[in-house]
Amino acid sequence: MTGAAGDRAIARGKSTRSFWFEAIGLKSMGLGLSAVVVAGAASGPSTAVAAQRQSQKPAQFTAPATADQGPFIVVVSIGDQRLAVYDKRGRVLESGVSSGQRGYETPQGVFAIIERNREHFSNLYNDAPMPNMQRITWSGVALHAGNLPGYPASHGCIRLPHAVSSRLFELTRLGTRVVVTQNAVAPLAIEHPVLFKVRSAESPVAMAMAQEPHQRSRTDAILPAPMTFGGAVDPVPQGSGLPPVSEAVAARPIELSKAAWAAQLAARAQPLEVAAKAAKAKQLAADKDAERLMAHVLMLERTRSALAAKVDALEQVIARGGPQSRIVRAEQIKAAHEVRLIELLAETDRARSAHEETQAVADLAAREAAETGLVRDAAVTLTRDAYRNMKPVSVFISRETGRLYARQGFQPLFDVAIDIDQATAPIGTHVYTALEQKSGSDAMAWSAVTTSGTIAQATTAGKKPRAQLTTASIDPQQSAASALDRIKIPDDVRQRIGDLLVPGSSLIISDHGVSAETGKGTDFVILTK
Repeated sequence: MTGAAGDRAIARGKSTRSFWFEAIGLKSMGLGLSAVVVAGAASGPSTAVAAQRQSQKPAQFTAPATADQGPFIVVVSIGDQRLAVYDKRGRVLESGVSSGQRGYETPQGVFAIIERNREHFSNLYNDAPMPNMQRITWSGVALHAGNLPGYPASHGCIRLPHAVSSRLFELTRLGTRVVVTQNAVAPLAIEHPVLFKVRSAESPVAMAMAQEPHQRSRTDAILPAPMTFGGAVDPVPQGSGLPPVSEAVAARPIELSKAAWAAQLAARAQPLEVAAKAAKAKQLAADKDAERLMAHVLMLERTRSALAAKVDALEQVIARGGPQSRIVRAEQIKAAHEVRLIELLAETDRARSAHEETQAVADLAAREAAETGLVRDAAVTLTRDAYRNMKPVSVFISRETGRLYARQGFQPLFDVAIDIDQATAPIGTHVYTALEQKSGSDAMAWSAVTTSGTIAQATTAGKKPRAQLTTASIDPQQSAASALDRIKIPDDVRQRIGDLLVPGSSLIISDHGVSAETGKGTDFVILTK
């Protein structure tokens, strides 16, 4: 087990990268989403023996035909103490595991890989080495290489043979889907009208920016203007609960792919970063000149004050009278001081005028630096949003809350209320993964992993048909389809998700709500046990 969030700061040999630069191409995005299924089982003697026999089976490797066989789906059964990895064509890796022992059970539910480090050490358990660590919760659960005694023995993590953990590290990416369940399951192909379809580049959302007035004074240097998409469309349909489309998404020219658009924005941001640094350097230099002149003004004024005090003292000496020689000497010194006071007054005026001019230059440089910095920040934001838009979108529908949630690149996009038929009846937990876009179609090929489910069956009760649910002899594929039958997704939500859909995107449906583990730097975390 990896320990708390402090683990992140002690990872040895780690090269930290922004999550939106972890994979900057669609190829990487397609490989980035997997599912891990883990089940918690009691470690009684008979179970331990069976698990030991399972874990002692040699790891089975089947290398993908090419590097583009993802998205990968990793399935771990705690009951069987087994791990299996699937791509869109079938199983590519299988091995034994060792999950959490009694009192430290590996949590069950839906997760995602949120941190990866080839060399990692625990800060809770005597700096224990955790090679090929792939974290799935910030509270301390991860997949990593470790000892496999043949039964659940970890402090909550999922231990793997070193070779398997290394191969898994190569297959997975940040965002890899993780589902934890009791029994072994496998992804099944599924088709259903509720599953999302890809929206074309000429969609209303993509063209919205051209039709609506926007305050773009800071992005004119970054985005092409004017936009030329054609067709007047509202960026957000009337009455929609969705937030506005991000500028980086809506402004993408239809002839550019997401990857090309992100690269173009990144290229535009680079000289703006240089300009912002130059403007800041100019401001600092002007500020330094202004500060130097102000210090000179203050020094002259202090000298004048001290000299004026001496003149006052000499006048008192003269007024008291005394020997004539002393009075004459005091008058001579006083006259010299008065001449110097006049010179200092003129010198101070000149210094003050020079400071005012220099300060005006510094103020102008500060305004230019601020404006250049804002343009640079806008460019960075656009670039970041464009790269995040290349990542798979994750959608979660919770029967518990009656809402649909969307996240992308570990950040929330929106959540809206949604209708679920028979909202008080269990629906199960299902993970649907978009594998690839079908040739010549806007449809995606989808797989479904069902960790628990129910099937809606129409029966007759009195005079009217009444839908009832049963959990007996559930067929996973039928259960996954039955869950989709009960979901009604608003058109504007379907359109928005369709604009973001890429291979590796996912839809999760569950009876449960979003766990408190879901937050900054995570995908959805859904705890089922």
